[in-house]
Order: sequence, then structure tokens, then C-alpha cells
Amino acid sequence: MEGYIAGVEPATWRGINALKINFSGYNYRYPGFYYPELLEFKEEYLKDIREIKLMIDELSSNSDIAIFNGGEPTLQRQVLISLAKHTKEMGLSNVLFTNASKPFTIKTLMDNKLIDIYVVDLPAPLDERFDKVVHASTFFKPAQEIVRDVEKSLELFKNKKEEFGVVFRTKVIPGLMYKTKEFLDIARIITHIDASWELVRFIPQRSISKVFRGLNAPSQEFIEGLIKEINKHFPELRVDWSDS
Repeated sequence: MEGYIAGVEPATWRGINALKINFSGYNYRYPGFYYPELLEFKEEYLKDIREIKLMIDELSSNSDIAIFNGGEPTLQRQVLISLAKHTKEMGLSNVLFTNASKPFTIKTLMDNKLIDIYVVDLPAPLDERFDKVVHASTFFKPAQEIVRDVEKSLELFKNKKEEFGVVFRTKVIPGLMYKTKEFLDIARIITHIDASWELVRFIPQRSISKVFRGLNAPSQEFIEGLIKEINKHFPELRVDWSDS
């Protein structure tokens, strides 16, 4: 089996030593995405997964966590499942960063208890605003279908057991995702899911969009004001913010 894997590298996540497996290939054109090199399924990244597993073995000696990142790892279902099984057998905890657009893959991962924490990018409310923010629709797959797929994944998280954790993340992007109402509408979607929610301060210089690179980053005070409004309407939500 082969997969589009850009690399395996040591990392840290929340102060814990980790190993990051970077999947190539992404199905949005979201200005909040920071890795232009991972947008496409590049031939230079196509590798036999036995080679990837050897890299994981060699680099994992000081790691407690395996992070599956990208790109969008769930676009390569069999590769992700195989590598997640491998890291689980090594005794690592698995963290998956995903946009939740592939519910069948997520259900398979859940059924096999392969992921310990799902970090879910939820960039916009799940209505006509979603495609305006992430530019997900294509000739072959309209935005409404992608939104329905994300909703299916959220339903899986809603019905989850205590076997794994969920962290939602939404970037605060001036001119695109910054109005209080937009964040309150997301809050309504996730309020009944046992999860935490991070508002992430957008870093313009890292955007894949030249247009958005010219913006100013939102201030800490602005984001804290958003959190205060969210807590006022949804006190049960666990909301924090981060820079990355």
C-alpha cells in the first residue's frame, strides 16, 4: 500500500512529546489553512507505508503521542487506518487533526478505537456561509453535500462514548469569520457535544491566500470578547483560545 505522506517529524503538543505524520492532500481552499505544500497529492510524497512505519519506529523513542496531520488525513482512509493501528500497537496515543468531511472514515476509526483525541476544524456555521469561508465545493461535489458529510461526523461525535476526546477549533479571521453571530451559530451546533472549543487567532502571514496575508491578526482582546459573548449565551461550553 502507498500513501501521500509529506514526512514524519518529532513535535510537541500541549507540552507532550509527539511524533507528527503529515498527510498530503487537502479538499478545501480555506484561507485559514497554513500549509501550501500539503494542498495537493504530490507524486514526490507518494511512499510505501512500510517505509513510513519504519520512519515512525526510528523517530518515536521519546514520543507519547502520534499526531496525524495534514492536509486532510481522512482522504486516505486505508493509509490512515493502517498507520493508526501501527502507532496504537506501539503504545502511543493517537491524535487526529481533521475537518470531519469524511464521516465513513471517522466511523471506522471510532469502531476500531484507533483515535484518542479528535481535533476537529470547524471553520464556519454549517449553512451557505460554510462554502464562502472554506471554498470546499467542486464540480463533482457541491457545498451542500460537504456540509451534510460534516453534519454526519458531528452526529458521530454527539453520540460518542468516553473512549476519546473531541476538541473543536475555529479560526478568527478578520473580514471572513469574526462576527459574534457567526460564532454563536457554531456554538448552537456543538453545544450538545461533549467537547472543548478553541478559538484560534488567525496568523495572516501563514495563509495560503495572498489576499489574506495582508490582513492584521485579530487582537487577544477581540477574541476574549467573543468568548465572553459565547459564555453568556452558552455557559455550558468549554471555550478557550490559542495562537496556533
